[in-house]
This record gives sequence, structure tokens and C-alpha cells, in this order.
Amino acid sequence: MNKKDSRITQDERILQERRIIQSRAYSFLILSLLASIIIQQFFMHAPFSQYAVELFVLLGASFYTAACHYEKGIDLWTPADGNRKKLLWTTILSGIVSMVLLAVLSGNYETGNLLSYLAVFVVVSYGSRLFLSAAQRHKQRLADEKLDQDE
Repeated sequence: MNKKDSRITQDERILQERRIIQSRAYSFLILSLLASIIIQQFFMHAPFSQYAVELFVLLGASFYTAACHYEKGIDLWTPADGNRKKLLWTTILSGIVSMVLLAVLSGNYETGNLLSYLAVFVVVSYGSRLFLSAAQRHKQRLADEKLDQDE
């Protein structure tokens, strides 16, 4: 291997390490935004205007990440085996955890409100996951067909 090949390999390794570092920093920033929103909303009882910017940045980053994954054909939500039953149970469990956190943080323990929250969470979350998974499979099928036609 000549000196130029060695430099290219090193540059690729460095590039990969930089991507890992930036990915971890992005995850840290997203979790920090979420923590900031929760602390301001539930512990400091701040008005919405005080944490609105953090919320919109968090939502924007989430939508951007989801859209880019969709565009590149990377499925974020479907379990590896594609089992809908497993997806439903995961969604229900996530909803229960979310409901308990909401009750503890807000101090609202009204059963009707909590069950309504759980039902809406499960229906919206599961439905959107099914829709996005179906759209992802359709997009992947179209890409596969195009590759087959090119060959």
C-alpha cells in the first residue's frame, strides 16, 4: 500500500469517528432539550412561551430525522421481524409508561383522563407506526423494482 492509500484509509477512519462523536452529541442535545421542557413545564410551572422554542426545536429535529430516514429507506419503527402483535404490545407498554410519567409529573391522577390519554396515545402511535411502515415498504418495493429494471 502506498502513502496515498494509507492517508485515504486514515481519513475514512477519522471521518467515521467524527460521525460517531457528532451522533452522540446530537443525542445528548435532544435529551437535554427534552429534560429542559419537562423541568420547565412540570417543576417550574413555566408558561408555554418560556419553553416553546425548545419544544419546536425538539419537534423539528424529530421530524427532520424521521423524514431523512424515510427518504433513505431506513425503517425506524417496525420490529426486525415485522410482527404487528409485538409492535402493539410495545406501543401499549410505551403508553402505560408515558401515562404514569404524566400522572406523576402533573399530579393529575383522574382515572378517566389517564385512560383517555392512554387510549389516544396507543391509537395514534400504533396507527402512525403502521402507516409509516407500510409507506416504507412501498417505497422500498419501488426502489427494488427500479433496480431490477436497470439490470
